Amino acid sequence: MRGGPALIVCALAALLVGLLPGAAAAQGFLHWPQSPRSAAMGGTGAGLAAGPGAAFHSPAGIAWLDGTQLQVGARLAADGGSFHAFGEGEFDRDVGFAAAPTVFATHAIARDLTGGLAITSPWGIAVEWERPDEFAGRFLTSGTRLTSLDASLTLAWRAGERWGVSAGPDIVYLRLDRDRLAHDPELSALGGDGPIALARSGYDIDGTAIGLVFGAFGTPRPGVSLGASFRAPTEVSLEGIVDFTIIAPEELKALVRGDRTIGEILEETYIDQSARLDVPLPYVLSLGAAWDPAPSVTLAVDVQRIGWGDMEELDFTPLGPAPSDLVPLNWEDVWAWRIGAEVRRPEGLALRLGYAREESPAPRAGVTPLFPDAEREALSGGAAFSVRGIELEAAYRLTVLDDREGVALPSTSLDPDGVYESTEHHFSIAVVRRF
Repeated sequence: MRGGPALIVCALAALLVGLLPGAAAAQGFLHWPQSPRSAAMGGTGAGLAAGPGAAFHSPAGIAWLDGTQLQVGARLAADGGSFHAFGEGEFDRDVGFAAAPTVFATHAIARDLTGGLAITSPWGIAVEWERPDEFAGRFLTSGTRLTSLDASLTLAWRAGERWGVSAGPDIVYLRLDRDRLAHDPELSALGGDGPIALARSGYDIDGTAIGLVFGAFGTPRPGVSLGASFRAPTEVSLEGIVDFTIIAPEELKALVRGDRTIGEILEETYIDQSARLDVPLPYVLSLGAAWDPAPSVTLAVDVQRIGWGDMEELDFTPLGPAPSDLVPLNWEDVWAWRIGAEVRRPEGLALRLGYAREESPAPRAGVTPLFPDAEREALSGGAAFSVRGIELEAAYRLTVLDDREGVALPSTSLDPDGVYESTEHHFSIAVVRRF
């Protein structure tokens, strides 16, 4: 295969880029549009099969692609926000800059059989809070970074001229880093009023799991295409280290409890130790349609159902003397709606626009410094043009989250602690080569 060496180079490049921080939080922590075309067209793509990006967005649609096609690029994010704590003032987030790889490849193995590869990072968060020792949510997190690398392999079969199906494994790698201050209500009561920080904790955990992706695609009539994809739910078990640094005041450490000082208790409890966390990734069902009302115009619409209902809690579990760190979430399954349009010019230029409305899976008690999530609207646009057989694509997506009441530290109380505000800027670029 002529594209074989190029495919290897692209894959290696993606692995290197994957060492960079993952994209900041999107719907929950899912960032759906992975290719510039999809990002520019509101995240649509299930009903489109116009390029190698279909290996992710429309896996069965790759059966309509000829020859060998490669696409390599990146998604760049610059996100920010704040938390207006009731009675405690305002806390800003550090402006987070992140990068994530995108590599897509398709190859027509036989007349009705096509293979596809998509290297992406659809799961990610990057939330860093300024003034970490004063932040209202410091006992939950002062900074959380979730990065991912996802490799989907697809085999698509075209059953006749109009319909096709696909299936394949999805290999997911997750890494999570989380910083927080630890405290104990009983020990704090000995030292005075209010929670007292006992130790800094830093989680560094990762893990890999294998899921499945299925797809269907069809062209029931000229100029009309329909598609569906289903990413099965997958649980990723993360394991690694949680390290502690004791920062309790000397006055508290000198107090005696039983036959030991508080300092001795802390030294026996907050030691570096192994840790684990099970992360249930949701199913993602995408249904899409595309229509060409004219030879140079494409209109697309997608509807998604995301199964966040299994995200009831995150149980950060130190495998040592430190207490378990349970974060209740109680997320729910949600919908997302996406529309997009593309206009192609004779000189090879394509212009794209899109809009998306995404529901938040988090109830008010699940809106936390870990995931300051809310209903969101996104406007996007982009362009593509060809130069000597190489297609260049770019897209920009602005996402504005609704102001949302939430909590700084989950508790049995349903009362909110403040209001979260967030804005996300995402840029996508890619180079496409067809052989």
